[in-house]
Amino acid sequence: MPLACLAVVLCAVGTVACKAEGGKDRSPARATGDRTTTTARAALEAYCSAALGFATVEPPEIDDAASEAEQTTQLQQYASATLKPAADDLASDAPDDVTSDVNVVVAAVDEMAISGDPAAYDNDTVELARGRLHRFELEHCDLATEAVTMADFSFSAIDGVKAGSVSFDASNDGEEYHELAIIAKRPSTTLSFDQILALDDAATQQRHATYVGGVEPVAPGDTGFTVVDLRAGDYLVACFLPVGSTPEQFESDSEPSGDPHTARGMKREFKVS
Repeated sequence: MPLACLAVVLCAVGTVACKAEGGKDRSPARATGDRTTTTARAALEAYCSAALGFATVEPPEIDDAASEAEQTTQLQQYASATLKPAADDLASDAPDDVTSDVNVVVAAVDEMAISGDPAAYDNDTVELARGRLHRFELEHCDLATEAVTMADFSFSAIDGVKAGSVSFDASNDGEEYHELAIIAKRPSTTLSFDQILALDDAATQQRHATYVGGVEPVAPGDTGFTVVDLRAGDYLVACFLPVGSTPEQFESDSEPSGDPHTARGMKREFKVS
């Protein structure tokens, strides 16, 4: 049950240089300005670091075969032990500019830790807050961006990705819902991605590749994003939604019986250097 990821940023504070009469420098004022600038930069770096930490928290491992009560307990434990500490770090560094939206997200994490209900976090209010915070992040944090267009059934090219923090901003130009799962090949494997996807057992697949993040299902004409921290290596983006994942199907909550979109070619390999 992947959770959507969050990233937030701090607006940088400008520097004011002070001079005395006659244009002579006032050393104490300049030193104060330097300290202010240094403090502002440090605060920006701390907040961006906390935002990246929250955005790249590992998703919960929920046992689909467990009872509903057991799954609720697993999500409570995940929210309390893993997600909440990252959210608390985010709140502790939050500037006034983004405090309101950060509070929305932190409150949702707190509620999920109590209730174990994913709807506490996965709702329109949190999504809107996350979107505003993401726009701040793109503007102010040192974050590379990859714009990816999803269609029926393909991804646009992904080239020149550098190791580090990357925001994948995906737009859906198709007529069905699409997701963007990011999968890293383990350095030890000799299998191709096609061979890995063909493996029937999930545990065996994970010995050769690992899920590092992704954009949850995006409606036709809509957009989504995820922030990931990538190392150099071989990667794959893929959509595993079944063929027939139309808006009508999503609204009816029925399960389409089609093959996964990957079977129609909706996957693309890329390298991170």
